[in-house]
Amino acid sequence: MKKDQLKTFKLQESVFWNVFRPPSNRGEQYLDQVAQTLKKKRVHPDDALDSFDNNLLLGHLNKLISSLKNAEERAIIKVSEAASGLITHCIMHQGNDPLVNISSFDNPWILDDDSAWHFNRRLTKQDLAQWKQSMAMLLADHIGSKLFSEFLHKEFSEENLIFMLECEELALCPTIEDFSRMAGTIYRKFIENDAPFQININSSTKKKLDNLFMGGSRVTFDASHRNCFDEAHHHIRTLLETDSYPRFCQTLNDSLLSVIYK
Repeated sequence: MKKDQLKTFKLQESVFWNVFRPPSNRGEQYLDQVAQTLKKKRVHPDDALDSFDNNLLLGHLNKLISSLKNAEERAIIKVSEAASGLITHCIMHQGNDPLVNISSFDNPWILDDDSAWHFNRRLTKQDLAQWKQSMAMLLADHIGSKLFSEFLHKEFSEENLIFMLECEELALCPTIEDFSRMAGTIYRKFIENDAPFQININSSTKKKLDNLFMGGSRVTFDASHRNCFDEAHHHIRTLLETDSYPRFCQTLNDSLLSVIYK
């Protein structure tokens, strides 16, 4: 092995052990400290517990327990996997970087025009790969959200997405008056028996909401009602993420790349 190669190998080995250094054996260090303390005091082992400070002993033991817990919860990942994930992330997003990809004349980063995000846009493979990462990333994209809504409309379940988005908008209401008005609209639109876009939730959750909104427009809301739709929202979001979203991802193919979305 040449000198430069040997130097590189030693550097890689040093970096490896800095990342994967095993937890220090605090237990042995503590026992050595106790033994040295007893030796200095010339204390017989049988009288060790009586002569050693119990508070100091408990302090050392608590530090040892805390250190072991931190070592156990420490995330371990291979360097190769971390590097591969970083490379994949960079490749996936390089199409959105104006410093790397400047071929598009209507790049909104360059034009500083918000409307450029929403029209005359051609999808890329990076867009499709990004949408497949999570439903949140799909909905964060204007075109992705539109295509997902159209997909749900064909499956007669578009109301699930609308309900989920309106519940998330409800959480941002600045005043209790705005919240009360919007909450009543959501209940009449999605929950009550004759709702035009009734969603499918379990009976116990529906009963709670029915009891809450039984007073109609006379319902008085306060801060404790801020989470009244949380159970229904969680149920519908989980349904979308585990059922509709995976099936939508199966429809994403290269045929979408030839279409210009406006």
